[in-house]
Amino acid sequence: MKQQMTTMTAVRLGLGILGIAGVAFGAYSLLAHLGPTALFGLAAWLAAAVLLHDGVLVPLTTVAGHGVRRMGGNLQPLSRNLIRGALMMGAVLTLVVVPLLAAQQRNGNPPINNTVLQGNYGSALAILWGILAFATAASVSAVEHYARGVKRQISRS
Repeated sequence: MKQQMTTMTAVRLGLGILGIAGVAFGAYSLLAHLGPTALFGLAAWLAAAVLLHDGVLVPLTTVAGHGVRRMGGNLQPLSRNLIRGALMMGAVLTLVVVPLLAAQQRNGNPPINNTVLQGNYGSALAILWGILAFATAASVSAVEHYARGVKRQISRS
């Protein structure tokens, strides 16, 4: 008894084949265009990224998430999730910017590589955190205000 392939199965199969082809092309391109030194540097960078993620980012965001849950006990679940999301976004962007700040300090002023190390990353990061804090506070305030209004409506009924 043969089963016919559904449209969704065909789409998934096609996307899987496309993904495998993309990975194979990427691996081929790496091996064909990078020398052994560059490949070793890339492997070291990837290993450092995994260590940074698992050793710094995950523990910090886990602790922050528990702190938000404990301190925000009276907040709506959506508000707590907005705060967690903002903290996660800020943490990831900070991890992206810190190596650029370090490279700027190492290369002096003006930087050796003007195409990559241009701009004031420290100020930009501070502004980003400010915007993130403002947007999160406004969103949490709106969610909590709406939730109070809904509770009043229910209690009047």
